[in-house]
Amino acid sequence: MTKERFLEGLVAEAQIDADLLNRAGTSIVGREERAGSGIVVCYWAGEHTLVWADPEVIDTLDAVRDDGRSRTLAEVTDALTAAGFTLAETADMRVLSGDPTPPSRTPKGYDHRWLTMEDADVALVRAFADRSDPDEVEEAGLEDMDNFDEAAINVLTASDDPTGDTLVAFGSACDWDWDPLFADIGVLVDPTHRQAGLGRFVVANTTRQLIVEGRIPLYRHAQSNLGSKGIAVGVGFETATSLAFFTSKD
Repeated sequence: MTKERFLEGLVAEAQIDADLLNRAGTSIVGREERAGSGIVVCYWAGEHTLVWADPEVIDTLDAVRDDGRSRTLAEVTDALTAAGFTLAETADMRVLSGDPTPPSRTPKGYDHRWLTMEDADVALVRAFADRSDPDEVEEAGLEDMDNFDEAAINVLTASDDPTGDTLVAFGSACDWDWDPLFADIGVLVDPTHRQAGLGRFVVANTTRQLIVEGRIPLYRHAQSNLGSKGIAVGVGFETATSLAFFTSKD
């Protein structure tokens, strides 16, 4: 039922009738927090397409207004491109399809531990974020260390690091705005330590800890990020909805 609950939260956040999930068509909703951004985000929820948009561009979205049928990503992209928008990214939002795959033993050559995010732990994570790619830091939810409130935080360090303080993999979760029962998982792995199963290990640990705490794990990734997709599939996440993120060419 986690997928159904997620989709119910999506339509509730959009303030549209939940019955629309069972009907082919399109709903266009203005989002005040997007005002002036020129941003349009399309979600595929069942047979229905939900379009969240900067209120200032809604009048330009006639090409995707409701006509009672389902639209594919290609159809929406063609229509919005013709209307002056650019496809910036596609992504999947995933929930567990059953019990998560248990984490394997700690990968050889690494040490695992849980963080409490006291001052010393915050300093460790901040140092890791500072030496990582900014886009990956943002995707992992580590861009704002001043308001760090993540949960189920676990990390890996290299066993041959004499200090034990250089993080090479990080997994955590934070509250999801639409529904506080969901916890949005973030993961970051040092590029020099990838292809060793470290991301899947920390995500699996994060997932199981969230379940112990009575939370519903949520995993998001860009469709172009095949490594992150592999982690999600390996742990047992299924797609709840796909989305496409468009920006105005102006």
